[in-house]
Amino acid sequence: MVPGFNFAGCNALAVAVSGGVDSMVLLNIFHENRDLYGIVWLIAVHVNHGLRGEESLRDEFFVRESCEKYGIECLCYQVDAAEFARTEKIGIEEAGRVLRYRIFEKVRMENGLDYISTAHNADDNAETVLMNLARGTGLEGLRGIPTINEYVIRPLIGVLRKDIEEYAKARGIKFVTDSTNASDDYTRNRVRNIIIPALSRYVNTSAVQNIKRCTEILVADADFIDLTARAVFEQIVLVGNNREFLRINVEGLSRQHVSIARRVVRLAINELMGSKLDISFKQVENILSLKNKQSGQRAEAAGVRAVREYDAVCFRLQQENSAGNSDAIPAKFEFPVVINRSVNLPQKNIKILISDMDKVNNSMYTYNLSVEAGQKPLKIRSRHPGDRIRLKSGDKVITKKIQDYFTDAKIPAAERDGVPLLVSGEEIIMILHKKGRISVDYSGEGLYVHILEV
Repeated sequence: MVPGFNFAGCNALAVAVSGGVDSMVLLNIFHENRDLYGIVWLIAVHVNHGLRGEESLRDEFFVRESCEKYGIECLCYQVDAAEFARTEKIGIEEAGRVLRYRIFEKVRMENGLDYISTAHNADDNAETVLMNLARGTGLEGLRGIPTINEYVIRPLIGVLRKDIEEYAKARGIKFVTDSTNASDDYTRNRVRNIIIPALSRYVNTSAVQNIKRCTEILVADADFIDLTARAVFEQIVLVGNNREFLRINVEGLSRQHVSIARRVVRLAINELMGSKLDISFKQVENILSLKNKQSGQRAEAAGVRAVREYDAVCFRLQQENSAGNSDAIPAKFEFPVVINRSVNLPQKNIKILISDMDKVNNSMYTYNLSVEAGQKPLKIRSRHPGDRIRLKSGDKVITKKIQDYFTDAKIPAAERDGVPLLVSGEEIIMILHKKGRISVDYSGEGLYVHILEV
């Protein structure tokens, strides 16, 4: 009944039942074929949205009564979709959908169910595709309603509404009719009652079937493109420790077809946020354009800030500081140095050990300083305004601002506050970045600085 779905692992299932013809037919099919599908526990879930007064109560009573006749457990929930829509500033249809799926997931989790099944059909799918197309979408929206989406299955998605109605009539399956289905007050109803009938009458009598076939083709094509984009993502994107940032190589991104490049940008945002988000075409294009802009240019999307940083586009979560300004500077740090005791810098995934021993385990880099143990109190800290270091430049010794050093070393602006400095008082002894730079005044033999990998 569900193409590509194996019911072998589906022992416990809930059916979303509104009382309409689609859901009553689906409930009947599962009830009559539960042994065939190996379903040990079958329950029904009904959500009363509180929008139609007595009629809503009638529907709930009908579902309860029908389930009792089938011997199926029925769970009924009442929600205030209108109030939720006002609170969240969304439409009534969207509010009802969000609340339903929250309840479905709650039922699945609390009862240890394998899947929730809804009764969406081919006509529902055609309506969704046309609405997405009219509102503006790419391949993602033209896929329509997925047959299987994590824990939700839709066995009737390929079946025409008229065939479902004929099935119900032939088997005497009773159902109730939502009076608002005949109203054109809602967008979906207008598509259902006006646009699709017009397409079937004036364009092609098989309009719904053809839209269904089109979505099947597009799903296969989109899956292939997504797999290709994921492979490219793995090649050109560096994911920072604990997903603090993602860095896309500009040269690698520029080599990609625009279709793949757009998907890599979407993948980067979703990877950083930890979930699949609704990102607009304009937002993706703004971020993608950074590959052709100078360092420091930025764009934003879905709580993520993308910044062109030299040879990469770097993605970070937007943050609010206490004053309400975005992109807050990371907290400053300062640690006293105790000889032969390491300082842990988890944000850099390293430890720094100032030691009188020239060799230690797990050392990635080792430097020698002309500082004797106990000679001066040492600290490891982040940068301060006006910090300078004395460096050798050719035959000369220059005093260089730490800010200028960071710029010349092409250290991204967002990372500069996290670069540790070894200091004595306010004098910079060493910049502890990658290969590091030591002040000419401390170049020589004495203590050893070990950069350890955590």
